[in-house]
Amino acid sequence: GVLEMIRSYEEYRKQFPGHSEKLVLCGQRLWNFDSPFKAARQSLFSQDILFTGYVTERELENWYQHSSLTAIPSLYEGFGLPVLEAMRAKAPILIHEAKALSEVGGNLVYKTDIKNPEATAKIIHRLLSGEIQSLDRSPEYQRHRQSFTWSHCAKETFNVYRKVLSL
Repeated sequence: GVLEMIRSYEEYRKQFPGHSEKLVLCGQRLWNFDSPFKAARQSLFSQDILFTGYVTERELENWYQHSSLTAIPSLYEGFGLPVLEAMRAKAPILIHEAKALSEVGGNLVYKTDIKNPEATAKIIHRLLSGEIQSLDRSPEYQRHRQSFTWSHCAKETFNVYRKVLSL
């Protein structure tokens, strides 16, 4: 997903040359992570593609709070926890249309096929330029996040067990 995000960012900058937002990629370097670094180094926009490396919980929250757009390009996700984390901020959230991310984000997130850089570039532009209404969504995000508590999860799991055992 990171490599696809870099390609989408490059396409965004090419399609909309008046824009110069930076792409900040948060997270530690994984064992098979050479291709994104190579793509970033070779990019026409390499000076605007930043890798933070590992960030603490507090640093991540700071990045969320100061971002104009949060993109979650995960191609595969088990649950969608990054979407809930991103909902700590007010910025719009753009996700790859992976099932877990879509289910957790619901109608509060914008979806794209991150494997299609041209289409992704267009939606990035629409979100950053204000073409798509992107008001402060933090109250909606907060309400949505509250439905994903461990207590709620335990109750739902208990109800599944009760239903299965009563068959």
